[in-house]
Amino acid sequence: MKKTTRPALGQALFRMRKCTGTSQEKMGKILSIHQTALSRIENGVQTLSAIQLYLMSEYFQVPAHDIFNQKINYWDLAERFHQPHPYPKRYQTAYFSKVREVLPLISFLNTVSNEETARSILAQFEFDSVLFQHYDLSISVNFTLDLIRELLKRRLLTADSFNVLIRQTWLKDVHGSDLRETYDNQDSALKLIQARVMKAEHYESNFKYKIEEMNNKLIAISVTPSDYMKEICNTDHILGGFLCNYRKEYFKNFPLYNSFRPLKLEEHNCKETRNYECSYVLKTA
Repeated sequence: MKKTTRPALGQALFRMRKCTGTSQEKMGKILSIHQTALSRIENGVQTLSAIQLYLMSEYFQVPAHDIFNQKINYWDLAERFHQPHPYPKRYQTAYFSKVREVLPLISFLNTVSNEETARSILAQFEFDSVLFQHYDLSISVNFTLDLIRELLKRRLLTADSFNVLIRQTWLKDVHGSDLRETYDNQDSALKLIQARVMKAEHYESNFKYKIEEMNNKLIAISVTPSDYMKEICNTDHILGGFLCNYRKEYFKNFPLYNSFRPLKLEEHNCKETRNYECSYVLKTA
């Protein structure tokens, strides 16, 4: 019988089984193997056969090539088996972010630290990096905020490394194929910012953005945090201050996504000590 040669298949089987609430006993019966053999497969000691891969595919209703290539939508899988999303309990509420919003932070972490440090930081949140493969799925804003707090505490995210984080926001994967096409078709920095603001909910719903004024020289934007974020910012001023500075640098430098020059930013009516509401005027240099 032909065997596959990728221990990662055992890891996929373990994740899929846990994600769907399938016991080792039941999975063993489906694959016609003893629980001891199943444990060896999940730990990468023993390989899956082609027939076992087929049986996995049939049971989980996931194409075999997706399993083999590690392209498994674990969120969808959990929902189809009426299980909670595969997050720790703290991150099973407040789904105000999208996975794509976290990507710059993950990329930043991998850039400024070694692989072992990056893995250990994610592990302490009980998150598996494979869960970040599907960018449009919702994710708890608490994870985003906890990750920022940890990066600040470890001094990985500092004034000196801030620009490194901003550069990660230009990554094409952060925006998705539809928005990449939209952004790529903009012929000026101001129109690019306009398109980004109009698509804000594609990324998260923690802040509401509104275009107050726009002409060929400037664009004025108002920013209002959600009630949840107002509470967070008012109880954690370090985090609130970071988010305020991050938004300013993000919008000022976002034109670099399309190789335009950064914009000049002026703050107006900012209320950092009360609810973190702000208005920005971005002008061409």
